[in-house]
Amino acid sequence: MPAGLDFVSCDVYNRGAIEVKVARQHYGHYLLPLLKPHQHVWLVPGLYGPNGTEGNATATEHNDAELVEKLSAHLAWARSDSRIAGFAAWHWGTLPPDFSPRSMTIGGGFYPRTLELVAQIVANASTAALKTEDAPAGSRGRPHARCDVTHGPFAAVGDGKHDDTEAIRSALKQCDSVLLPVGKRFLTGKPQDHCWSLSCVFI
Repeated sequence: MPAGLDFVSCDVYNRGAIEVKVARQHYGHYLLPLLKPHQHVWLVPGLYGPNGTEGNATATEHNDAELVEKLSAHLAWARSDSRIAGFAAWHWGTLPPDFSPRSMTIGGGFYPRTLELVAQIVANASTAALKTEDAPAGSRGRPHARCDVTHGPFAAVGDGKHDDTEAIRSALKQCDSVLLPVGKRFLTGKPQDHCWSLSCVFI
């Protein structure tokens, strides 16, 4: 793994919790053994549903339940492995009807239970708004359980101009969960490598 990379990911999509089982095999074989001490991985939950089911309440409920099962399994996995930095889910919005494959057209934002679970994850992470000196000790042997990357000793700017690589890297080393406040844009590494905090969730 090139030392210049801080985060890497692998897209593996399937139905429900099966996706996590397959993804763990891929990550365990291709990514995790190659990580250097400063490197972490992103999980990429496939939050989507098939085109043409928007008006079908039964299909919507079924798809929603599958996505909740999938995201819950991803969350459990993330919390069990300190090498996992967070989620970069694919995808939220609805894609054009001619998008291929059609089974991935409707974004996770269409499904109410999925959105509710995402809101719970964000709400839990929002307690990271505590300054790091007030945060309790973490469960992974780190000094803090939850941290806001813009607070305390980290002082990430998140204005889309400053390089926040070291701030985020430091927070990941010291905290179990790292909050990137909504609406910020964090640059890491090269200017083209960035994370919108609306779509990237550190766990």
